[in-house]
Amino acid sequence: MISYHKEQKEVFRHLRNAANIFIAMEDISPKELTYDWLESTFEYYGKNKAWRSLSGFMIGRKIIQAPSENDIYKKKCAKYIAKVPESFQKCLKWYAEDKFALQERQISNNASSPVKGSTIESDICSLYRMVRWITENYETVAHWTDFTETIINQYLLSLPISNRECSRKDLYQFFKFAKRKRCVFTIPITDYKTREIPRVCESLTHQEQRMLYHKIKEDGVSFPYEALLTSLCFLHAVQSMRIREIKLSAVDVEKNVIHMKDVPDIYLMPIEMVLLTEYMQMRKEFPNNESNSHLFIKRTRGDYFPDNPIAKEFVTSMVRKFSDFTPRALRITCLQEMSALNGPNFLREAYGISATHAGRYGSYEEYLVEEALKDAGLN
Repeated sequence: MISYHKEQKEVFRHLRNAANIFIAMEDISPKELTYDWLESTFEYYGKNKAWRSLSGFMIGRKIIQAPSENDIYKKKCAKYIAKVPESFQKCLKWYAEDKFALQERQISNNASSPVKGSTIESDICSLYRMVRWITENYETVAHWTDFTETIINQYLLSLPISNRECSRKDLYQFFKFAKRKRCVFTIPITDYKTREIPRVCESLTHQEQRMLYHKIKEDGVSFPYEALLTSLCFLHAVQSMRIREIKLSAVDVEKNVIHMKDVPDIYLMPIEMVLLTEYMQMRKEFPNNESNSHLFIKRTRGDYFPDNPIAKEFVTSMVRKFSDFTPRALRITCLQEMSALNGPNFLREAYGISATHAGRYGSYEEYLVEEALKDAGLN
């Protein structure tokens, strides 16, 4: 434990209630000590701080083997399926198995973007919520064949506007699968062309943009971690998922650039270099600064997984704490302002976003017409 730079108080806090686990280990052979056994034992005695520290320690010392990412998502899917009434479980189980089989086929065929386990888990979670909502509000629904378009539409109306269209398309795909498996006789939902929905995350006003940029310049040195994350979202439209993946080796201080993977590099402004320098000094005081290869890490003494990136939720909380806005709102603001100045095609070249995404911030054809009118002196 000393190798993890833990104080006595921290050791006690992270090993609290672990004595029961060690006592249970005395009754099994070394071959029986697996990740599944450890997880089930902790569920029996109650998970707490000891679960994260003890499991991480044993994985780090290669006493047990960590489960694959897919195994974790399969367990989550199984838990969701077990919570629905028994009459609904078989079709959901088949659907989850079909999705994971599709993922394996895509990987074996070297697909560039195979379906992710998190996507499958999210789909099963959405279906679980739908079944739970409908069975609570419609007592007559006891099987998939009892679903009607009216009932499904009522469920869709209970969702946020931004989520209805995606949920409707996902439900249609599920009921197509259910009909193929003969769990339903007809598809109880109409498939019609996807409709455009209004933007639910509005960009910052010009006054809010000025105030935020002034805050980064004035208060950034006092809060370099939060300010640097905010500037990456606000000034460079970097996604949270890409921020958390930035490696320490990708930072080139001499050229003021952060090398990115799959998207254009980030060229930092002088104020951002000041924030980066201040943050790097702060980072040296973090307990896991030497063992973690990522640029952004957490100041935590309970992290036994040394090279794990920070979570997207952590980025959101830090940015919101400093700016009072979400990373998504700041990114949309940046893209919208750059599109207004340089046209939507600029977003594809400068930020590496798709043509479909760039089209949401304006029509490239209209931009070319405006540029032609300017050149002719007619605008």
